[in-house]
Amino acid sequence: RYLQDKLPFIDRTRTAIWGWSYGGYATGMTLAMDLKGVFKCGMSVAPVTDWALYDSIYTERFMGLPTVTDNLQGYEHGQLLNKVENIKNKMYYLIHGTLDDNVHYQQSLMLAKVLEQKDILFRQQTYTDEDHGIVQSRAHLYHSLENFLDECFQTSS
Repeated sequence: RYLQDKLPFIDRTRTAIWGWSYGGYATGMTLAMDLKGVFKCGMSVAPVTDWALYDSIYTERFMGLPTVTDNLQGYEHGQLLNKVENIKNKMYYLIHGTLDDNVHYQQSLMLAKVLEQKDILFRQQTYTDEDHGIVQSRAHLYHSLENFLDECFQTSS
């Protein structure tokens, strides 16, 4: 909102957010917490959705253990899965490769299940046999992101 207010060249009706990996998580959380309608749509590539299922060496360094005696509450509070209700008011694109060994594909499947259970419409793209970098299908990925933004902002390329 700050940049929309300060920079006259930003069209506040055509503002989107996207990210990959942690950025995908940040995108989902930002949309979920965006009660003022700053973002019209968002795109998450390979997002972490449950920190208890992410690389323990990385996660535990910053969050401690997901136990009652350590930081279970922090893990629960940081779950995107618990905060999706506001995404209903946005356009959301969820993208992941099935061979991702960094953020496992399971993370996106869990998010998709929660979105479906809450009747939140979203677009999902799966890249079969692609790892975290989605290298072999990169051109398709960026074309699909462009297409999604065109739909979000109702433009044509």
